[in-house]
Amino acid sequence: MTLSLTIPDDWIAVGNEKEVRYDHAAKEGKRVLEKFGTYWFLDFYADQSKVAAYEFDKTPKISTYLYALCAGPYRVFEDFDPMYVPQRVYVRESLVENLRYELIMGITKTTLDLYQKTYGHRYPFSKVDHVMCPDYKFGAMENVGCITYSDGIMCSSKTMSIP
Repeated sequence: MTLSLTIPDDWIAVGNEKEVRYDHAAKEGKRVLEKFGTYWFLDFYADQSKVAAYEFDKTPKISTYLYALCAGPYRVFEDFDPMYVPQRVYVRESLVENLRYELIMGITKTTLDLYQKTYGHRYPFSKVDHVMCPDYKFGAMENVGCITYSDGIMCSSKTMSIP
């Protein structure tokens, strides 16, 4: 399945697969909006020049409950270790000081190593993103390529323990 999203241009979007951002939805993103039949979404915005459009790469066949789309005014931390798929951590600016993103990325690399040793092949998706979500009543949801976490748990002022 291929997904698209329109959002305020000062926000960032993330989903299950890699994304392409078009900063001006009515101009650069027009093809995406027409392709998905969502050009009318622009009518919801007072200033259409301040709308971004995202198009996500096609997601391999997965259960519908594993799809994720997140958007907000996030700060992004990236890790492009050539031995692993790319990782990014998305968090609100107000919680950056309490986030141990290096720990999250390190645990993910250890988990990917275990996956590869156990199943005998590489992780089959293009990336792993971690999104800290406000007011998320669950601890986390392991969506393919876009894991969502309760920011109240992952970004508390208490120090996270290292397993």
